[in-house]
Amino acid sequence: MLIAFRHRGKGHPYFNVSTEPDLQRHNILRQKSLFSAVVRGCRLLFEAEVFPSLFQIADLQQEHQREMEGLLENVRQLSRELHLQMLIIDQFVPPEYQVSVVQVRSQFS
Repeated sequence: MLIAFRHRGKGHPYFNVSTEPDLQRHNILRQKSLFSAVVRGCRLLFEAEVFPSLFQIADLQQEHQREMEGLLENVRQLSRELHLQMLIIDQFVPPEYQVSVVQVRSQFS
């Protein structure tokens, strides 16, 4: 006996009960292949968009680290020079003149 009906109102018509599992299996395989294509597309998109961004972030972090190390080295060098200049001033300029030099200097700035 042939009966034509639609499963839940959608999809392929099932002509009898024996063809229904075959058509459902076909639908499942089709959906599985579509899902695989979507996953493959997402993976390609991730590799094309996200991986380069991650590498760019890593490069920027390394560049930032190098810049920070350079700035810290400059600060250390300037601190050493300032310390040396203060030692020279302390050795050759008497303390009472150091105060007057600072006061005169502040008047001109």
